[in-house]
Amino acid sequence: MQNPWTITIIGGLIIVFISYVFRNMFKKDSGNPQNQSQKFEINNTINNNLLPSTDQSQPLNIPELKIKTNILFIDDQVFKKVDNLEMAGWKNITQITTVSNIDIPEIIEADIVFVDYKGVGKNYSNEQGVGVIKALKDRYKNKKWVILYSAHSFDLDVFSTGADSYLGKNSNVYEFEQKIIEGAKKIIK
Repeated sequence: MQNPWTITIIGGLIIVFISYVFRNMFKKDSGNPQNQSQKFEINNTINNNLLPSTDQSQPLNIPELKIKTNILFIDDQVFKKVDNLEMAGWKNITQITTVSNIDIPEIIEADIVFVDYKGVGKNYSNEQGVGVIKALKDRYKNKKWVILYSAHSFDLDVFSTGADSYLGKNSNVYEFEQKIIEGAKKIIK
């Protein structure tokens, strides 16, 4: 038979080793500067993506864009996607049905302007929506992101109209949001 002291010492060493392993597994790394730096970077990344930034040199994140971007739809018919965009969190959406002057407050305040191809701007231009887009780009240059959208097919080169982008009216809300985000990141500072 073995010495009882040997068994006690070996058992004690095993217990100390196991407790050391468990303690280090669950120990917080508050003293390790590298881990503190990593935690700061993770927290900073989370905060930058969720909270409005105070640094004007940083690009705006999506929640900020949803608050700051002024969106205008120029469409001669009530457009249901406006309600869906509002439900998705976009705060500043306006729709007008006609354009007789491109210096009206709704247009002046807009950052992103969706212009229907057909039926709008009849009183403003014989080209309807295309005429409105040309006038907007001529007057406001790169201060507004203008998107030609339509339920109709046409042979016109979209970018020859001066539009920054094109979207089919039957596109889903996600596609509309992507166009808004694309433009807002270029227009909103």
